Amino acid sequence: MSHEIRTPLNAIVGFSDVLTAEGSSDEDRKGYSEIIKSNSDLLLRLINDILDLSRLEAGMMKFQTAELYFNTYLEEAIGTASVNKELQINNKLEQGVNYLIRYDGNWLFRLMKTVFIPVDEVPREPLRILIETNMVKNEIMVTVYNSIFITTSPVQNIVIQSEMNRMLVEHFGGAWIVNEEYVQFTIPFV
Repeated sequence: MSHEIRTPLNAIVGFSDVLTAEGSSDEDRKGYSEIIKSNSDLLLRLINDILDLSRLEAGMMKFQTAELYFNTYLEEAIGTASVNKELQINNKLEQGVNYLIRYDGNWLFRLMKTVFIPVDEVPREPLRILIETNMVKNEIMVTVYNSIFITTSPVQNIVIQSEMNRMLVEHFGGAWIVNEEYVQFTIPFV
């Protein structure tokens, strides 16, 4: 964890020093500023994830739970994921049925958005998403192949996000499974 925090922090400090030094061209200064900005964003995201994980672990996370239509959040998350990415979607949800769930909408969208990020390895495979229901258990199962969560050597922020997703899904009565082939989560419906 200290390496994950120190890396962007070192870039911020180092390029801030270079930026204030004499003799840099305007073009160099602009490049240094962009590096500082991107590393600041990375560090802020990492710290926020660590704080969220701590709140989840302590049972102190505040949720805005409401009855929501799963289909709406799924369509929005797939729409976001499909920008510049190849997706193969097998949606086995019954046509015309809006599945009502009890969840926090912001966290649900965040969950799906993170799971719908493809692994960044070569050869690049399309992200495959299977959505189906288990009517016996009254749950929706989302299985994603080639998600970033199945990478063989995940970076710390992926490990943190996976743990946050697991705790979130379990908090709302579902299950979270990650193995070498896919990531799967379930969401109970009303």
